[in-house]
Amino acid sequence: PDNPLLAFVPADTPYAFASFKPAPTDLMRKMFAMARPMWRRALTAYTAVAPGDSLERRVAQDVLDAIDKLDVKTFEDHGFSARARFASYGIGAYPVFRIELSNGDRVFDLIRRTAERWNQPLPAPSERSGRRYWIVDASTWGLFVAIGPKELVVAGAPRDVIDANLAQLLGEQRPASSMTTAQFRALAERDGFTGQGLGFVDLTRVAALITRAAGASPDCAAAAEAIAKRAPRLAVGYDDFTLHRMSFGMVLELAPDVLASARGLSGALAGVDRLLAQKPAMAMAVAGNLENGRALLGRVAGALRELGQRCQRSDLVDGATEVAAAAGRPLPPFLAGVHGGYMVLQNLKIGSHGPEAIEGFGTVQLDHAGELVKFATSQMPNFEVPLDGKAHALPQEIPFPGHVAANQGTIGVGLGPSSATTAVRALEGKPVPVPLALFAFDYSRLGELILASEHGPDADNLRDIFKAFGILTMQLLVDTRGAVAWMSVEMR
Repeated sequence: PDNPLLAFVPADTPYAFASFKPAPTDLMRKMFAMARPMWRRALTAYTAVAPGDSLERRVAQDVLDAIDKLDVKTFEDHGFSARARFASYGIGAYPVFRIELSNGDRVFDLIRRTAERWNQPLPAPSERSGRRYWIVDASTWGLFVAIGPKELVVAGAPRDVIDANLAQLLGEQRPASSMTTAQFRALAERDGFTGQGLGFVDLTRVAALITRAAGASPDCAAAAEAIAKRAPRLAVGYDDFTLHRMSFGMVLELAPDVLASARGLSGALAGVDRLLAQKPAMAMAVAGNLENGRALLGRVAGALRELGQRCQRSDLVDGATEVAAAAGRPLPPFLAGVHGGYMVLQNLKIGSHGPEAIEGFGTVQLDHAGELVKFATSQMPNFEVPLDGKAHALPQEIPFPGHVAANQGTIGVGLGPSSATTAVRALEGKPVPVPLALFAFDYSRLGELILASEHGPDADNLRDIFKAFGILTMQLLVDTRGAVAWMSVEMR
């Protein structure tokens, strides 16, 4: 559906983020309920040490009272809207935020009454076009706040920029050309976002704004623009946004030649299905083509070195030169042919002096395991691991009992009671394409393990957070869209 606030977003904005449907009401209720105990504990502790009649104590007490009454109905009664849509964008580089209200007069009354209760009377607003607004000067910037009948607007910019764009900020004047819902819909379809919230950063325009603000020479500005065109836009947004799951991500669009090189980074691993099959407390996998990565890093360093030269930044030139030299050096023999690996944490016991027991397993996968095995065992006297696929006990120097197994292409390690079995099983499986990086974190399980011996308000706050979430999954990959980072978290 359309977001009417887009009518105020100029088409040439360097960045924008907007929502096209309200947050689910049941999710808002759940978030309020989840946060209430944590807020109450924190503010109660703060109130206990604040001076008796201080502003800080009055503010903390009012917030505590509000927390006890906070629900969707109260939210609406004060003039806000649980069905509000919003739009955030830039007038040039300067941020503007607009959000729908159900009743601007009620919001104004709430702010006025609260300020009076805190003995901080609200300055008289200016009024124009049915809106009350304030401009607060702070150093070189100004803060603009306007409350209209159905809208709240906040912006930050130098005072002369606010004055020059006052009619637009107040909604009296609209841009000659504005963003449209169709543009956001096309972005959502391309990158897998929903109307819950999505947006973009135009990196080419941002580069131009930065170089202009810095007073860069035309040659320097042209070099910065050339680099920005290699990754012209960053898209951000949500996928799921429900009572049980939230997921969101970022897509960095890449120029065709850069994308072709970046796609060459992708790799494959065997046994990755075991990462999530057992619902571990934590798991991580990294895979990729190191040689292609070195080549791409060299290209990036070369572009940054040219930028430093054209912008007369010797520090950037020196840093890029060092990176290019490192990318060009041959890898140590024991790292040659590494494809990546994974690790899985199944159980953890923490005592007063740190970890006392660990259960888990992991692998390193490469073309020829012999060199890495030779290097690792050389660091531990009288320890050898033949490439026979059998489990061998870890040396006593390692504080946790475990086993290691290796064959020509994989090294597997197991820790804990079943370490001999898990080390051998880690050698199994056929390689399948995987993300460049994958991370899974079971909040509830890991919270129980880490906080088992912890007590006090801070530990209680962390327990509430851990109990509220399930498995968090993050991944980084390169596909036809560009470089993609995605995160998903279960809600309990």
